[in-house]
Amino acid sequence: MAKRVLSFILCFMLFTTVAFGASFKDVTKESHSWAYDAIYEMAEKDIIKGVSATEFAPDVNVTKVQAMLLIARILGYNTTSITDNINSIYSIYEEDLSSLTTIYKKELAFLIFRQVFTVDEILDAKLESPLSREEAALYITKAADGIEEMNKISVVVNSYADDKDIKEEFRKAVYYVRDKELMNGTGNNNFSPKANVTRAQMATLLYRMMKNIDITITKGTIDSVNVSDNTAKIFVVTKTYDITNDVQIRNRGEEIAPRDLFKGANAVVTMLDNKIISIDTFFEIPEIKSTVDGEVRTIQSSNKSIQLRNPDTTLVTTYEMAENAVVIINGVDSTLANVRAGDYAVLGLSEYNKIVSLTVSESTGKLSDVTISDIIIDESFVTLELEDKLGNAEKYTINANNVAIRKNGTPVEFSSLGIGDKLSSVNLKYNRIIEIEAYSEIKSTSGTISEIKISAEPTITLMDGNVPSTFPIGKDSKFYVFGDVSTIYDLRLAQYAKVTLDGSTVSKVEVSTQSQNANVTGVVQSVNTTANLVSVLNTEGNTVVVYVSNTKTKIIDNNSTSALSKSIKDIKVGDDITCIGLLTNGVFEAQTVVITK
Repeated sequence: MAKRVLSFILCFMLFTTVAFGASFKDVTKESHSWAYDAIYEMAEKDIIKGVSATEFAPDVNVTKVQAMLLIARILGYNTTSITDNINSIYSIYEEDLSSLTTIYKKELAFLIFRQVFTVDEILDAKLESPLSREEAALYITKAADGIEEMNKISVVVNSYADDKDIKEEFRKAVYYVRDKELMNGTGNNNFSPKANVTRAQMATLLYRMMKNIDITITKGTIDSVNVSDNTAKIFVVTKTYDITNDVQIRNRGEEIAPRDLFKGANAVVTMLDNKIISIDTFFEIPEIKSTVDGEVRTIQSSNKSIQLRNPDTTLVTTYEMAENAVVIINGVDSTLANVRAGDYAVLGLSEYNKIVSLTVSESTGKLSDVTISDIIIDESFVTLELEDKLGNAEKYTINANNVAIRKNGTPVEFSSLGIGDKLSSVNLKYNRIIEIEAYSEIKSTSGTISEIKISAEPTITLMDGNVPSTFPIGKDSKFYVFGDVSTIYDLRLAQYAKVTLDGSTVSKVEVSTQSQNANVTGVVQSVNTTANLVSVLNTEGNTVVVYVSNTKTKIIDNNSTSALSKSIKDIKVGDDITCIGLLTNGVFEAQTVVITK
């Protein structure tokens, strides 16, 4: 307990006494010539202070937390731009640092924020223990942003005589700080890695590091944002800068893109040699829970609200702007004052239905060379999914009773449109389809009906050999069964059909008779006595469905001595059979079935 209290007292003394124009009786050019200039300059800059007005305590050991605090000051902790935002910075890591008892949690949070140390490195550091020289080498390397360069060290030239005493995790850092002239040996070509770092030595290390770092931390304001090309500009002091691709942008410690910024947002700007290297903001980003879109009717700048008319329902609703709501007009960051009645707007709403984002774009638009890939019909709306030549698909609402449609040059109703139709031109208003110029390719195909789906979106599946193809059936499709006008309900499985396709949608189904003499020999795979169907795996390895009539098919069982007539119930799975009959409409209709085994 006494040791911990002493450590706290030393820490308190180390950083409490301001030393402008100080004269320390325990630091003279004779006693500490090697550290004299560094100590007085660091004291003058309010980085490392004396323990009193007349004493510096140059030979007192520095703890790890004290070293971290000094590094935080070197890296701009005391600048106005940081002190104005330190509570926001600390809030990001407050829970992570809750187990620590040190009074310098905000400084530690700043170092995590600046990516000098990780949370785990700080939690595992034993903060109140003395800082060794090898540990100091790593701290200085981190503070100088030298980890990447340090890791490139593969061969050490002129190693220290006590190199074997340096822990592996610190070895590269030791030689990095030596080569950068930030930290020297202790004489006789030794580094003394386990020796503790004193206040005088720490002042000297920081003094050297400051000479090698030209970093400025200042305030900035986002000047403009262009969402379309994901760029932004920032105003710093007296100049506007482009935020280039190599600038790190973070909001509350999380990486964001330029498009995520908004005009007027305050920022902490870190500059190196008059070039922006990072931008930090601290605004809250409300989560968008839902979106609505439509025509802007009125704008109330006084109470920051907007009225939006839904083009589908004509309902007009008022929405209030949330704090820090983002307004984007034609891809560029803007304000509510620039929104106009008649604009087309998409609102991103919070869980409380307040506007988080307001995006304004052209109220009219045009598409060309797209294909109808899906037609979605629900109780309230009809939606067309349109796909471009690159395979990109977008969905658009359409009022089926209030849209001008021409197909193949002729005015038609909405029901004439089908999946697969090509649209040479689509006119939009408030992102709804108001005009369509369509054309289709007429073609046909045929096969055996293997599935008929009767629903709000009916389909038919044809088998061509063993290959199935499914087609949507248009609402005005025509059906003919053996030459007679019919309906979809007159179609049957296994019938042979020719379908006419308008685009990829069926416009006509024609069922005809196709018969030819045939026979099949194989093993019974299944028997359906209800439908009178027997599935046979023939000698070529193909499955053939055989229709067995109760009245027209003669069944002979070579294994039976009974003279009674046989029926489909006498055919069993696994039997070897030979069937002779007609292949009609793709279905084998057996005239004779011989059970051979």
